[in-house]
Amino acid sequence: MIAAKDYPIGTKFQSIFAADFPSGKMQVPLPPGTWQLAGSFKDQSTGPSGFTYMYQFLLVRLENSALTGRIDIRIPADIIGTFWNSTSNCEKSKYKERSFWLNGASYHESENCVSLHWLRGYKKNHRYGRKIKEFIGDIEIPKSWIRYQKFYTEGPDFLHHSVAIPLEKYGFEPGSYGYSDSPWVPNNIDANPEKKAFSEKAVAWAKSWDQLVEKGIKNKLKASEVLQHPRMDGLVLTIPKAKKTESAKDKSQKAGTAMARLKKLKDLFDAGLISEDEYQEKKKEILSEM
Repeated sequence: MIAAKDYPIGTKFQSIFAADFPSGKMQVPLPPGTWQLAGSFKDQSTGPSGFTYMYQFLLVRLENSALTGRIDIRIPADIIGTFWNSTSNCEKSKYKERSFWLNGASYHESENCVSLHWLRGYKKNHRYGRKIKEFIGDIEIPKSWIRYQKFYTEGPDFLHHSVAIPLEKYGFEPGSYGYSDSPWVPNNIDANPEKKAFSEKAVAWAKSWDQLVEKGIKNKLKASEVLQHPRMDGLVLTIPKAKKTESAKDKSQKAGTAMARLKKLKDLFDAGLISEDEYQEKKKEILSEM
């Protein structure tokens, strides 16, 4: 398999994105659907020992000529010889301002933080936006998104995994409001019951999705786990229904009913009310249902 940094633009992915880390190859889960690499580049970042470089991958999901999702994955470009410092994305002071709903972080030399928030607008002139726009062409970019973010650091390994899905996909109208007056901000959400109910489901999804990311970081993730995971890809969060298994009691009741039907059929035949051909045909039908 080719290394993550060598994926050509347009490469398609389903369920899992394989990425190279200093400690080895890791797996990053992807929501349902087909994702395409819209852009990749080597990005300069500031670490505790000065400038380091990260590989950044921009993935998009296109369905029925619509952009229904985008993903940002960042991993180390080279081995980082020291721990990564926490970033402003995980500071609690930023949560209210940036509409963060979910948190859980350590703020020391290493960082492991999850956030879920509403993201307003999209900077089309930003280099990320330009790369995506170049890839999708005339397809319109949605105006508001719900975004899950995972920041992970352990020794030389670093992962920034960001999944964004447009709120318009869930039937919500895009708004022109800023962060402070947004009905998605925690201190405003109570006045919007429909958005609050959706937010609670989204937070639950983010917490469970984070468990998949953790498995992928430990290289213990299976594609089947991603496919079976509760998904956030419709107006509500749904869990795939498991196939119903027939219990011993059900089988016993079914057999008893069949025996009664066979006895009644035999009585009709013995009484001369049906022909032998009719009897055999109906008997075969009852037995096939058992």
